[in-house]
Amino acid sequence: MTKTHTLILVRPRRTEWLKAEGIDALLQLIFYKSRDLSRVAKTLIFEVRERQRQHEPYLAKDWKSFIEENKISHSNYFSTLRRLVGAGLLRREKGAYFVSRDFATFLRETAEIWDSWLAS
Repeated sequence: MTKTHTLILVRPRRTEWLKAEGIDALLQLIFYKSRDLSRVAKTLIFEVRERQRQHEPYLAKDWKSFIEENKISHSNYFSTLRRLVGAGLLRREKGAYFVSRDFATFLRETAEIWDSWLAS
């Protein structure tokens, strides 16, 4: 079964840092316990996005070549992958991984709920 959740570190009032660091900051919030895994995550999501753009999806079975090329362990790869899927940055469909808007959709809806509550 695919993991459909993960924890994220929330850092209010750090928007300047977030904007300045971009995807690196976002991944640090998701991989707050390990900078090494945030680097693996960045490499992986860039690979998935590039393949998606080329219409050559990143297949689930491609994990072996990815870990060999990037010299990472099996456990670090799958831990990173589970967290990216759990956060909604990646989605698995029909044996392939794709970048996803699920994370952004969830955050937008969360903000709308909060703003609505504040206005009430």
